Parts: sequence; structure tokens; C-alpha cells
Amino acid sequence: VPDVTAEVSDAEQRNFASSEGVLPYWASQDIPGIVTSYTDEISWHPIAEERVYRGKHEVAEFFESLFGAIPDMDFVLTTKISRGNFISEEFRLRGTQHGAYFGIPPTGRPIELYGMSMARWRGGKLHADEFLFDSSVLISQLGVFPAIAPPDSPLGRRILRGLSRIMGGRGPER
Repeated sequence: VPDVTAEVSDAEQRNFASSEGVLPYWASQDIPGIVTSYTDEISWHPIAEERVYRGKHEVAEFFESLFGAIPDMDFVLTTKISRGNFISEEFRLRGTQHGAYFGIPPTGRPIELYGMSMARWRGGKLHADEFLFDSSVLISQLGVFPAIAPPDSPLGRRILRGLSRIMGGRGPER
């Protein structure tokens, strides 16, 4: 049972129920089922991609690419807040990259991403969604570039000293 901090309007109840109703379609990767919960004018904006998908057809293509790249994807909502025509969600996405995604060829590597979404609902259907996750975590997990060493390690200190010198400073001591 969700925590309620104020009276919930009929529209908020309808939007919340619709947002819950789409989750089984996500779990089964049923793209036609997913997009039936969207308005025809859906605006889908994965901020990390610097692109906006408009309309059900483009959004369905996004999902085909996503589910093709991560066929074992597990998508879990960890927090959901509904207010007015907006629903904010915190999510976790896990899976293994078996197809090209984010311009990266298949790696067979596991990923685990956490992100946030701010969705606008209209008449019980998703009308616009802007969501983000740390794309540097994704490309690091896929092995495109290694994780940055912590500044407290010898390698981290050398990197920071070098960057500092390039920028005109002395850098960390030790």
C-alpha cells in the first residue's frame, strides 16, 4: 500500500492504476501491450540518448532496440510518487547486453542501472516521459572504458595530478 501524504484525486488514482497496469507488459516485453497505455502523441525522452521519440511507432522502435539488446531485462520500480498529472519513479534495470545498444556492439556483459523518470499522464495514459540514468555507468559496465580509479588510490592520485597540471594547478599531494 503506497504512503499517502495528501488526498488523492480521481485523476491521480486513475494515472497511478494505469502506471501499475503496464508493469506486466514490461515484464513480458510485450511492446504492443506497453504502448496501449500511451497517448498517440507520446513523447519519450531518454535524456542520456539526447533524443526524443515521438508517437507510439517511434517509442515501439525504441523498445524493440532495448529488448533486443537486453533480452533478459529485469525492470523494477523502487519508488513511485504521484501528484496531479505527474508520476515520478525511481527504477532499477538489470540484464545482459546481447545486442547493440547505445551504439555499443554486443558485449555479453551484465548491467545494472538506476534511474529516475518524470512522467506526465493525460486521461489515464502516459503522455510524456523524461528519464535519466548515468550513461557513464552503463558504458563502464559494458567495458567501453574502465571505471575511474578512486582518487585515494595511487593511480587515482596520478590521474588527478596529471589533470590538475594540464589545468594549471599543482594537483593532490601524496
